[in-house]
Amino acid sequence: TPDRNRPLQPQLMGLVVGGPLASLLLGIGAVLIGSQLENHLGGLLLLTGSISLLIFLVTALPFRSGGMQSDGWQLIELLRGGASVVERQMIIEIMGYSLSGQRPRDWDRETVRQLEQLESREPVRQIVARLQALYHAWDREEMARVETLAAWLDQHLEEYPAGFRQAIHLELALLALSSGRSGDVKRHVDASKGGMVDPARRQLLTARLAFQEGQWEECRRTILAARKALARGMDAGLNLLTASQLDQLEAAAGLAERTGAPPPDHPVEQK
Repeated sequence: TPDRNRPLQPQLMGLVVGGPLASLLLGIGAVLIGSQLENHLGGLLLLTGSISLLIFLVTALPFRSGGMQSDGWQLIELLRGGASVVERQMIIEIMGYSLSGQRPRDWDRETVRQLEQLESREPVRQIVARLQALYHAWDREEMARVETLAAWLDQHLEEYPAGFRQAIHLELALLALSSGRSGDVKRHVDASKGGMVDPARRQLLTARLAFQEGQWEECRRTILAARKALARGMDAGLNLLTASQLDQLEAAAGLAERTGAPPPDHPVEQK
């Protein structure tokens, strides 16, 4: 997480340069050592070094693809300075909070407020900022904010890289279920298949769909699978939100099964 008491630009440049530099050093080292060995290990080192040098060349070149920026492009952007440095600092700061185990509702409110209003030239950065703000509002049960942010994300999702946008479709499917928008549910569920998605969030959606259909046994089984998947989750702060939502869903499912009552409208948000 960037230190606000130190200049931001060199901190972020170190973050961007670190990847290509590691590939370059590994490539040079592996090739030098491998060229001195006339055995199987030498061949493996030469292969490893060649691949690492290729990775260095690809990541160091300044280009954009599918909404993503290469390290070379990011370095040029940081050297230019300006708004991009501040935008990166805020996004990485919130990521740092979450990865260290801070729940979304406890993230710095002023930073989240700025992210929620961020108008960036980079669509990916703007979408990430709105998604972080959505988690914050959702965990605080500020559903009017959540609906506004969800509607914005729905309109701009195509600007997010393929393979990653499925995770946002999953969140929008959960919110559509809570709001009773059946047409949006199917659209987002279908679009959430595949891609890089948190396993516990995926299981939460499956459990929520089972709840909606009154399939209590399937709902309980999937909630258990989601809890197991939490151990594999990289984002400790988001894991806490997921665990809380699973608790609420499990309680709502148990109550509905015991009483024979129809599923409540907002089980994921109820306390």
